[in-house]
Amino acid sequence: MARPIEFVMDINDSKDLGKIAVRCRHLWTVRSLSNKEHLELILVDSKLDMIQAIVPSHLVSKYVGDLAVGASYIMHNFKVSNNDFSFKSTTHGYKLVFCGSTYVKKTELPEIPIDYFNILGLASIADGKFQPNVLVDSDNSDNNKSKFVFMITDMSKIVVQCTLWGNFALQFYEYYKNHGEDVNIVVLLQNARIKVAQGGFPLNVSNAWSGTKLIINDISNVEIKKLKDSLNAELPKLSSSSLQVETTQTSQYSDFDKFIWKAEVISLAEIAMLKQETTCVTIAKLEKFEVGNSGWYYDGCAECTKSVAVKDGKLKCYANHISSEPAGEDNPLEFPFGLDAMLKKELAIRAVFQPKFNRLSVISFKDDEDSRKKVKDTFKSHEDVSKIPILLSSSQDDMKSLSEPLSVSADFDPNATNSVMTPCKHVVGGVIEILQTQINSDNNKSKFVFMITDMSKIAVQCTLWGNFELQFYEYYKNHGEDVNIVVLLQNAKIKAAQGGFPLNVSNAWSGTKLIINDISNVEIKKLKDSLNAELPKLSSSSLQVETTQTSQYSNFDKFIWKAEVISLAEIAMLKQVCRLHMKL
Repeated sequence: MARPIEFVMDINDSKDLGKIAVRCRHLWTVRSLSNKEHLELILVDSKLDMIQAIVPSHLVSKYVGDLAVGASYIMHNFKVSNNDFSFKSTTHGYKLVFCGSTYVKKTELPEIPIDYFNILGLASIADGKFQPNVLVDSDNSDNNKSKFVFMITDMSKIVVQCTLWGNFALQFYEYYKNHGEDVNIVVLLQNARIKVAQGGFPLNVSNAWSGTKLIINDISNVEIKKLKDSLNAELPKLSSSSLQVETTQTSQYSDFDKFIWKAEVISLAEIAMLKQETTCVTIAKLEKFEVGNSGWYYDGCAECTKSVAVKDGKLKCYANHISSEPAGEDNPLEFPFGLDAMLKKELAIRAVFQPKFNRLSVISFKDDEDSRKKVKDTFKSHEDVSKIPILLSSSQDDMKSLSEPLSVSADFDPNATNSVMTPCKHVVGGVIEILQTQINSDNNKSKFVFMITDMSKIAVQCTLWGNFELQFYEYYKNHGEDVNIVVLLQNAKIKAAQGGFPLNVSNAWSGTKLIINDISNVEIKKLKDSLNAELPKLSSSSLQVETTQTSQYSNFDKFIWKAEVISLAEIAMLKQVCRLHMKL
């Protein structure tokens, strides 16, 4: 049974075996940085829905003879993937990629129009009713960087700037120069690129480097004839003799254009709220240099940003680019005094923000007033930006909100900043109830759980592990009947209540010291004197001891160890790296 024809609008990545009836609306060649050529084409079906397709370089010779603009085809078997082009030729969410089994058969399909133009009016452009990410930029040769800038209008009477680059500028210039005096001109740009007004730059329509087609004054084209007939009396007649031509060798892009190219121009506050790796341009002031684990520079590749190392007697990066021997400063730990001149200066910086590491890596910077002003002018709103809170990746601020009912004094523990525990503290409390005693003969993994209180009368769970459990157990067992006990844990760890687990004080595996009923200790004596009548007298004879060979941790304890027990919605809001257990 033959596979039925599908419409372009129904194509998605759930299958690669789709069969479509389409006409080739546009076809062009793209040359990559590695000097390889591939084909890109726009296909349109009978419902006038369009999708972009790609013929990879290794298949060009197989299909190039079968494909032509205006021809119609039955096609099936494609690799379907997301339309992730920086600049798209269609609004379809997917693109088609030819593979070795792609079938292409030329077929007459009169129901698909040959000359279909999805014209976007200047009124829609001026109102922002367009998607600016049209088509893919590609390289252009140095000898063809020409530019022609003019203003255009349509029946809406709205005026918009149009810029033609490269061969399109030369094509327009040749027509304008060769068609004598007093001509009025109507142009049609297929697959034009629209750039929104930004900073001091106006709204602009231009060609892309590949995929655009320029038609000038061709009255056989329905759209051009209709506009010429409508505006003939209103369009000015232009004189080629008065044309002023500048000859230049410079690039089409200014230095500032290159500086902000493919970057988000946003404030530091907005950068701090990003959730994915982003190239940004912003304004920043350098406050100080932080000395880290490495020096101020590394030997980098001349073609990319990767570091280089000696391989086969040559300096190579991971991509195997070969670099020459480094010159200049040869000690990365010697910070040049000249760097200090950058301190306290306001700079326009281009940087990559990595929220995973909460790190902003500067690629380049500009310190001239004009660049800083242009960046500031591009910010969405200084007033709104100033009110955006900057979220810290460190958990130290969150620690302040933890309940601390016990008498404590803090010693900062740098190893605790990436856990759900507070910094190490000294805790003193009187024992009011024994909850669990577990002795493990395997590697001294024992556990003693009890409740403690202090002069606040608040009760908190305390857990002693390993040798600390044995120390407490021996004291408890050897001091007879009816004793009340006050303990002091120096450098204790406090774990916040989480899930079904209560707030808990425990020893750390190293650095903790346990002192029991030593009245020579001021803190213990003060608490014993204060609570002597209120602390229960505990009987060691009633102590129930569990003997086990298992680990101190249950399987569930291990499963959630050092993990945030939160929902998927909360996970999506996270900005720092952590291991997660999801409640499903």
